[in-house]
Amino acid sequence: MTTDSGDEGDLRTWFEHRIPDGWTKQPPEITVDGDQATVNVLLDPVDVPDDMPDKARKKTYTRQISSWRKKTRKKRDEIGAEARKEHGVDVVWAATIEDHSRSFTGKRSTLKAKLGKAEMATLDAMVAAGAAGSQQEALTVCVRLAEQHQGEWQPGPQGEHRGDEAEL
Repeated sequence: MTTDSGDEGDLRTWFEHRIPDGWTKQPPEITVDGDQATVNVLLDPVDVPDDMPDKARKKTYTRQISSWRKKTRKKRDEIGAEARKEHGVDVVWAATIEDHSRSFTGKRSTLKAKLGKAEMATLDAMVAAGAAGSQQEALTVCVRLAEQHQGEWQPGPQGEHRGDEAEL
């Protein structure tokens, strides 16, 4: 994905058409940095008293963002997988209420940063097929399968492999 203004504008429009009604009354803020798009959804704050202390207000907004995150996870994962497939970008989701923001995902901050596009496509395929509910769950399934077959590829006490190295 290039980041010239035309492509970024197209991507912004693409996201705006996929954000479900009811998530927010405002269009999301979209920024593109190489192969990563950040989608910051601007949430409407819950009603709080004007005289509420800042610490309590921040805690209230943190709970609201956490609730929104949980409620929208499946759809955000679907949109992220679609963005990766159609536009070659990984998506970082964030939510903001007034001056309080929280970022949820980001390839630069996770183990998935080490995975290539083919590996990410495998995780996405597992989610699409229903073998996992999210990329993280798909990655966990892969690690568990590797653990189950560890004896086939892990070196023995003298450094020899227990399985057929050609199959690795």
